[in-house]
Amino acid sequence: MGTGTRHRVSLPLFDARGGGSSSDSSDTDRDHAAPAASAAFVPSMPGARAVFDAASPAMRETTPLLMLGPSSSALPASPISTVSVSARSAACRTVTFAVACIFLLLAMLALLWPSDAVPIAPLPMPQLPFPAPPPPANVSYSSRAISINGQPELLFVATIHYPRSHPTMWPQLFHRIKLAGNNAIDTYVFWNLHEPQQGQFDFENEYADLPLFLQLAHDAGLYVILRIGPYVCAEWNYGGLPAWILDENKFPGIGVRTFEPQFMRLMSSFVEKTLAVVDRFLASNGGPTILLQIENEYGNIEQNMGPLGHKYIEWAGDYANSLNVGVPWFMCQQNNIPSVINTVNGMYGDDWISAHRKRFPTQPAMLTELWTGWFQEWGQGKFTRYAEDLAYASARFIASGGTYVGYYMWHGGTNFGKWGSAWKTTSYDYDALLNEFGFPNNPKHNHIAELHAVCNKFKHLILAQEPILFPLGKHAEAHVYGDLKGGKAGDGDGTTTAIVFMSNKDSKQKTEVLFGGQSFSLPQWSVTIFARVTGRDELSLLYSTASPKPVAFFSSLQTMSQKQQQLAQRRRQAHTTDLVARANVTRRVWHIFEPIGLWDKETAVRGTQPGDHVRLTHDASDYLWYLRSGVQLRPKDKTIEVSFNGGVRDTANVWIDDVSIGRAVVRDSARSTCTFEKPEKVVISADVGDHLQKKKKKPPAPPDDSNDEHELAVLVSVAGLCNYGSDMGKIQKGIHGTVKVNKDDVTKGVWYHQIGLKGERFHVSNSALVLWNFISTKQYHLGSKIRNPWAPSFTPDASVRNVPMVWYLIKFARDELLDLHKKATETVIDSGEFGIGNQEVEPMTSFVLNLESLGHGLAFVNGHKIGRFWNMKAQCDNVPCRFPDSATTGGESCAVGCGYSSQRWYNVPAAWIFSDSYEDVEVVVFDEVGGDPLGVSLGVVVG
Repeated sequence: MGTGTRHRVSLPLFDARGGGSSSDSSDTDRDHAAPAASAAFVPSMPGARAVFDAASPAMRETTPLLMLGPSSSALPASPISTVSVSARSAACRTVTFAVACIFLLLAMLALLWPSDAVPIAPLPMPQLPFPAPPPPANVSYSSRAISINGQPELLFVATIHYPRSHPTMWPQLFHRIKLAGNNAIDTYVFWNLHEPQQGQFDFENEYADLPLFLQLAHDAGLYVILRIGPYVCAEWNYGGLPAWILDENKFPGIGVRTFEPQFMRLMSSFVEKTLAVVDRFLASNGGPTILLQIENEYGNIEQNMGPLGHKYIEWAGDYANSLNVGVPWFMCQQNNIPSVINTVNGMYGDDWISAHRKRFPTQPAMLTELWTGWFQEWGQGKFTRYAEDLAYASARFIASGGTYVGYYMWHGGTNFGKWGSAWKTTSYDYDALLNEFGFPNNPKHNHIAELHAVCNKFKHLILAQEPILFPLGKHAEAHVYGDLKGGKAGDGDGTTTAIVFMSNKDSKQKTEVLFGGQSFSLPQWSVTIFARVTGRDELSLLYSTASPKPVAFFSSLQTMSQKQQQLAQRRRQAHTTDLVARANVTRRVWHIFEPIGLWDKETAVRGTQPGDHVRLTHDASDYLWYLRSGVQLRPKDKTIEVSFNGGVRDTANVWIDDVSIGRAVVRDSARSTCTFEKPEKVVISADVGDHLQKKKKKPPAPPDDSNDEHELAVLVSVAGLCNYGSDMGKIQKGIHGTVKVNKDDVTKGVWYHQIGLKGERFHVSNSALVLWNFISTKQYHLGSKIRNPWAPSFTPDASVRNVPMVWYLIKFARDELLDLHKKATETVIDSGEFGIGNQEVEPMTSFVLNLESLGHGLAFVNGHKIGRFWNMKAQCDNVPCRFPDSATTGGESCAVGCGYSSQRWYNVPAAWIFSDSYEDVEVVVFDEVGGDPLGVSLGVVVG
């Protein structure tokens, strides 16, 4: 099972999941095999020690080997697959001869194929410096907290989504997460990523290896909260739902996220498959996963979904419990389902607790998503959240009785490929505490880490009781954990008997309060934490949310010279790094023009009117061609006007007989929320002069007073699918409604729909055509790996730049990039950036691809999908960036980067540079608008 390629080392290494040879295990076995207790954990990307040993001496010098050590605890195996071994063997014998013939032909082709590729060492997986705790065996809960092995726990949870960072980054990200005082991580599970086609599951691929992610979290000593959903929102394409559920031929009348049998059957199938894959990682089986989530934020839409909506969400809770997995289930942003724990998401959560206690007196108070920043869309600035405000929200929740704070996001990462939802930038930085590259976002990161240190030190007091509330005025109050009277002057042992959270909820001004005979000045919009210590008459200050400390306060490397500090800071940011390689005009840039219109009529879909983009493509490509022949125009028509009365989503490039008429970008207000208002009419026009007559292929031209037939071609591209709302099943993209050319209605007639671009041509699923498609497929994103008609873009006679509908291949010298990466790793990193005292922190590196000189399209590096790019200027209005003015008005209340492109630099995981066998580092871009490829560069950042 599984459609993704399983990347394995081709030497006889042992697979950590099964202990057997990694080259002959079936996909079914892979999903259920237990890790070998004695085997080193071999990452499932191209790599590990065998590839490193095969690399050149020069490569070994620039890439020191730091392999991940053995798993600290062997996890028990889950039940084996029920697939019959004998049946599988019989099926294998049936196809053995055919497969052998195919591979023989491929081998013969390989012998004839020119290749100068050399093996490249992978980016190493660093050794984690701490052991895992004893695996939990029992998880329960009370009104006070989640309990693990009978002990209540204060949970600080860092959200990190495994498809949004490369697996080689996970050990270091987990290390940094734990050093900041978190004891758990959470992640969604992404249905459309793991079941790209119905019944074809793939949980271990290049972009998303869920078992490896869970194992590494376990090895790092972190608990896991697994949010299965399977609807996830998350600014993820279609909210994690697979587009194939909209296939009206297979699932007529399907209802999405409602009490509808077809959807419930498909949803439950994925949930149960996921549980089979993660079974050995559940706490009940000795693994790290202590909580599971079913559905997601349904409370936000439940009223709109009507009676069937409530019936569905009740069913979801009962269904989850019926699976008997041995760990509690919860629903976030829900307040009416007693069968599971109900939790809250938001910018703040403290005001929710009292009502939750009344509704569910036996459930703990959990803030499953405390939003650390906000997502960004093309055309927007980057939204930020102040360190003071985030700390205030977290401290207020703990003060008010909460014992679970989940930070969404702790590390946001990147929307690789086309996984970002409607109009979301490829960067999912989110202004999180670790930025897109994994570097600490200070002062926010250290300010929250310091809060964690205080709360974790005194968690025995926090968990022992509900807080005692002391009103201190109109906007001020104190919450006390412990005994304020326990210890007087003269006792002298220095024991902390209580901690006090003093809050000022006034966002405008500070306030003076009197508490326990002491006067205190509380800053506006703040929480100040004090300790009652025996032997002291006055409360001792522990922490203030209003006073984030500068990094210098934490600095442990006092020997760093000023020059070293400046260099380290410069190399932390894409726009300031000095480690940059630029595109070279000499034999380094090639191009192929993407054809206008049909490129393979045999695979085109014929219809009697324009079809829906999503239902035709099943979201396999952002691009869909609409072709309509027989368009009537008069030779004297010098101006062409094409109108789409029902709108078009999201962009439309229009041609008549290969003559460009223009382009429209439609960014409607409901782009992200799956609420479909009446679309606005879109009109594209151009003065074409005599160009249409020059393009005619059938002379002679008709008389001036007669009509002439022409072809209309429209390329519609989508900027991702919506991820939220109550009408997700009604999603529409592409051309809808009436289409007119010079006011003549051309809606009805023969329309051809071509899915995707010629350069991204997909393999046909028909097995008889697999070999032919392997040979003839275009797939320009693979660069020199597949023979294609690349032509030099810059010659003495001409240059190809600022033209639309073009693929560029840009090569960078690998040696130059390796040298830049070596310089990056030699940069001294101050552990004070992490607020962790004198503990050593290994630097993390990433490459950054600068595409600000190009227009709009897709980008790839060494065949890997970087994602969408778009040089769209950020328009920002009424977004004050002053604390606390923008602290209480939601996510889009403080934007930076206004007036510049929403995104200029694109994250390229270092592993994609090191782990591939390309002779050069190859950047391939498709630009539908046009730009200058010589402006493209690759840099290195480190932090």
